[in-house]
Amino acid sequence: MYRTKKSELEIDLREYLHSGEKLISFGSGGSEALVLFLKSRNRKNIFVRKILSEKLVSARWGRSGNGTMTPPFKKAILQYKYLKGLPNGVTPYFPKVYKLTERVISDYCNQNKAKKKNFFEVIYDEEFIGGMEVSTFIAHYKPPSKVVAQLYVEILRCLKEKIHSQRKKVLTSRTIHEAYFSKIKKRLEISRITAPRVFNKSILDSKYIWINGKKYLNIYPLLKKLETKEFVKILEPSFHGLVMGDTNTENIKITNIKPVLRAMKSGTSFSYDEIGIKFLDPRAIGFDSSGDETVDDYMYDNKPLHNSWANYDAIHGEYFELSVAKKARFPKITIKYSKNNPYKKSYKDIKHHFKYIMEAGWDVSSPKHMNNDPYWLIRFVFIVPLWEQNPRLAGGPF
Repeated sequence: MYRTKKSELEIDLREYLHSGEKLISFGSGGSEALVLFLKSRNRKNIFVRKILSEKLVSARWGRSGNGTMTPPFKKAILQYKYLKGLPNGVTPYFPKVYKLTERVISDYCNQNKAKKKNFFEVIYDEEFIGGMEVSTFIAHYKPPSKVVAQLYVEILRCLKEKIHSQRKKVLTSRTIHEAYFSKIKKRLEISRITAPRVFNKSILDSKYIWINGKKYLNIYPLLKKLETKEFVKILEPSFHGLVMGDTNTENIKITNIKPVLRAMKSGTSFSYDEIGIKFLDPRAIGFDSSGDETVDDYMYDNKPLHNSWANYDAIHGEYFELSVAKKARFPKITIKYSKNNPYKKSYKDIKHHFKYIMEAGWDVSSPKHMNNDPYWLIRFVFIVPLWEQNPRLAGGPF
């Protein structure tokens, strides 16, 4: 029996195992999936089974939801279709997927067995990818920022050369409002509804907000300013293509860490194929597209900088303390990072390598790239908010 952490439910795992299968371990992460690592007498290698069930999720989702409100079990179907429909040249960089099952099960709503209810479930199997997630590697081995920068370059090069080059198309209609502004507002309202005492009027609706001693326009006044024609023209992408969509470094694996360890000792270089980069858990939802038709703005795939420069890894790993007060009528947020933050050493100077990462990774200084996306740097800062953003720290304006 498996007891969920977020509820009183007990799950009989035999419901999700077939004859000849043996449970090896559980997956851990931030998704709403129950992830099993299994062995089977019918398969040579360990494989992964992902289970998305209305019975297991902590929040209630409408089955017809889409976009920001797409329920986890529906996302699982889209992710399966995304992986199944990848172009041939892209498949080596993602796990293979096998069988998908959709079903409705009837079970009791709680341990008291007071009332039965129907639950929708999506289950699919995929290839197990060995190695280490990039974020785990950095936390464990603590490479210098120069090696982290080299890792980022290879991740971005792989994305540019193998993924973003697929399904590329010039846009003929505006996307910025639906793809960004509307999505941000919906997520803010979801936060307000889900945790009203945290996301209250003071935090969300004040004109200004203080963060670590600096005064900023708060989110809604900032959005109002950005939604003017002047800024929309700059922020609007000119083309879409295939994207991974969630390049959080927990979703990127290095299947061969030896070249990176050598680089830490002797300063040698390595390539994305040499270290065996694999992308896990693609978002599979793009602009006006999803599943095996997913396309979007390539800027969605710059999250490695979000993990390091914007402190996502430290925040996600809970290596911080946050306090909220008021200063001159406006909310004052102070974030202090823990001394035992395992990312501190590796990420300390990553901003000084920004110019190298973007030029070597995405070739942003080339005439071709500048012609296709002349405002890429402004769009980058818009998508990845960096509280200490300063062009001089990144090596100067390009």
